[in-house]
Amino acid sequence: MKVCLKKGSQSRHFQKGFEFSAKIRFYTILNLKIAENKNLRLRSN
Repeated sequence: MKVCLKKGSQSRHFQKGFEFSAKIRFYTILNLKIAENKNLRLRSN
């Protein structure tokens, strides 16, 4: 019973960590795309 509970909390913690890292990755890609667009705009002007 105790082992089962521990396993459940561990997987929940892992899921939270995964969601957090996925969010960071998403925002990093978003920022890179925005920076690229700004660079393209500066070059074209």
